[in-house]
Amino acid sequence: MIKNIFSKVFAWGKAHKVISVVIILVVLVGGYFLFKTAFGSKSTTQYVVGAVKRGDLTLTVNGTGQVEADNQVDLKPQGTTQAASTITEVDVKQGDTVIKSQLIVVVNNASAQTSLTQAKANVKSAQASYDKTTLGPTSQNLAVSEQNVSTAQLSLSTSARDAYLKIQDAFLNKVNGLFQNNTSANPTLVIPTDSSQGTLNINNARVDMTTRLNSWNALLNTSSTTSDDARSEISDDITAAKNLINTLSYTVNRLSTGNSGMTQVDINTYVAAVSSAATEINTAESSYNSAVQSYKTAVNQLAVTQTPSTSQDIQIAKAQLDNAEAALQSAQTTYDQSFLRAPFDGVVAAVNVSPGDVVDTTTVVATIMTVERVAKISLNEVDAASVKIGDPATITFSALPDVTATGTVEQIDSIGTVTSGVVSYNAKILIEVNNPDIKPGMSVSAKISIGTDSDVLLVPNSAVSTVGSNSTVQSLNGVSSAKDGATITLSTAPQAIQVQVGDSDNANTVITSGLKEGDLVVVHTVTGAAAKSSGGLFSAPGGDQ
Repeated sequence: MIKNIFSKVFAWGKAHKVISVVIILVVLVGGYFLFKTAFGSKSTTQYVVGAVKRGDLTLTVNGTGQVEADNQVDLKPQGTTQAASTITEVDVKQGDTVIKSQLIVVVNNASAQTSLTQAKANVKSAQASYDKTTLGPTSQNLAVSEQNVSTAQLSLSTSARDAYLKIQDAFLNKVNGLFQNNTSANPTLVIPTDSSQGTLNINNARVDMTTRLNSWNALLNTSSTTSDDARSEISDDITAAKNLINTLSYTVNRLSTGNSGMTQVDINTYVAAVSSAATEINTAESSYNSAVQSYKTAVNQLAVTQTPSTSQDIQIAKAQLDNAEAALQSAQTTYDQSFLRAPFDGVVAAVNVSPGDVVDTTTVVATIMTVERVAKISLNEVDAASVKIGDPATITFSALPDVTATGTVEQIDSIGTVTSGVVSYNAKILIEVNNPDIKPGMSVSAKISIGTDSDVLLVPNSAVSTVGSNSTVQSLNGVSSAKDGATITLSTAPQAIQVQVGDSDNANTVITSGLKEGDLVVVHTVTGAAAKSSGGLFSAPGGDQ
């Protein structure tokens, strides 16, 4: 019976080969899964092993930002007091390489040049005055002052004699026709006056004038005319002559043919004579007074030259010199500011003006930037506290994937920037690679090395579990033959032990206590079907094979 059944099945299968193959595969697969369900092993936990190693840990912080020139300055006209100034010279073009103090642009400086020249002259004058005050007169200065006095004395004596001769001529020659007995001791006025007393006064004044002229002549011949008494006497004589001639002028100018019995010709002659005499006397007075003043000035200057300077004189002279030097410095600064120069070695990034352009103190005439580049990156407040000037860094560029540069931190902001409640600090990293492809504005990522923990115990970060201030690792005590990085299966779970941790980087954590070099810890836990371990360990008591 069974044989017949198999015969029929075999015959049907032979007739339906494809369907028969499908049925057989279904039976086999189903049987396999039934077997696995009934008799297969249960899911197991596997562990990736890590060894405690001794080594160095490099500490880093990361930041992103952009490339900038190490230094960039906009040049603007400074120090001008005018509302606008004119560009007179432009000596560079965009892209030129320049050195420190190289001339870039010149602003009109004619007024500044004039002020500077005047200031220099004032300093020379103040310096000479100060030297003279502190050192006293030189023999040459003293000789000059003494010579000036001698010259003034001679001029005064000459002027005194000339005044005498002019006044003598005025009365003995020019107005003598107004008097009878003119050469006698009692001259008499021949023209009428307003009163007999007026005539008497004029006659007496004429007698007095004769006496004065005689005394004056004797003074010229017997003594110095530069003494105070002599100058006083001569001045009185000139005043008396002016008073008399003024009285005669008043008298003759009032004459008429009706009240004097004279002809108009006679009257005109008298008026002309008196006028000529008055002119001569006034000239004599002016010349003499000028000579007297020159003499006094020369004498006073000699006295100043001979008098030692006081401490107050020296202080005044020093203050004047200091003021002159300060004014010179100010004028020099204003003049120098007409010449805009490169503040450092670099490249001309922009030139914004041409000769003839009108600018003011807000105009950017040119921009100079350094060849050196820096990466300006942003750091959070925790990382910024760890970074120091001089720390090395590695820099990568979004636009230059094949370029990696090194650099050092040259600046860190002292004041942070708060954005949405988050504090950040900017740091500048000087890029040590001089690559023309690195341009201002490019995006960068920087890794800054902030220190190294040397010869310390290290475990992978994934091996450490930290809750609050407590850190633990899963210890594989009793397992000794597993290789670092191997995956093993244990019959008993690893033991959690407490450790003390130190610094960490992206890969490893420093262990300061709780483990020793060579100890094995769990790096990762893998849950899945049991399999042969890659480290040669199988499920066994103690976990050691």
